Amino acid sequence: MDTPSPDVLLSLAEAAKLPWLPRRRRGKRPSIPTLWRWARHGCYGVRLKTVSVGATLCVRERDLVEFFDALTRLREVSQ
Repeated sequence: MDTPSPDVLLSLAEAAKLPWLPRRRRGKRPSIPTLWRWARHGCYGVRLKTVSVGATLCVRERDLVEFFDALTRLREVSQ
């Protein structure tokens, strides 16, 4: 099985199943609506970068990492 590269586009449904994403409440993975919300509305003013492929929102793994890094930097500044 090939490991996806950071530049491969993943649908939000595929991205929600990434094994390296941390589990959230009750050990569950982030849901597709959560990823959609991060993309459309953001979290603490930071939006997840996405690409539209037809009617499907897609994300790259590196964009997820950058999103989490930006949230981490915000937390560090606010403390």
